[in-house]
Amino acid sequence: MTGRQLPLNPRVKHALGKVSPSLAKAQLEAMVTQALEVYPAQADDLFREMDSPKDPDQLVVYLADSDPRELLRQLLYINPEMDLQDIPHLPVMKVLRAILEIFQSDYQPNSQA
Repeated sequence: MTGRQLPLNPRVKHALGKVSPSLAKAQLEAMVTQALEVYPAQADDLFREMDSPKDPDQLVVYLADSDPRELLRQLLYINPEMDLQDIPHLPVMKVLRAILEIFQSDYQPNSQA
């Protein structure tokens, strides 16, 4: 990633409300980690069901390395109804599925999702 910060997409800004992109990303990372550690069998089943091109370790690295604004933009492209203002109260497997769905999508980073 370059040092250039991506502008916050208006749709993402609206979905976040008062939550910062960095906080939302941290919450998503925590939820994915929780899904992988607390529900490993269900997480493994979900990875297999979705035929994920990433394994759990790769997914964690992807999240850590991703730009919060771009990650949230991708997430809303795939899951437009996801509540980004209350991520900690979402079901952890729903969050894991949503993140995995990014890799199954036709998302293009330069689109205006």
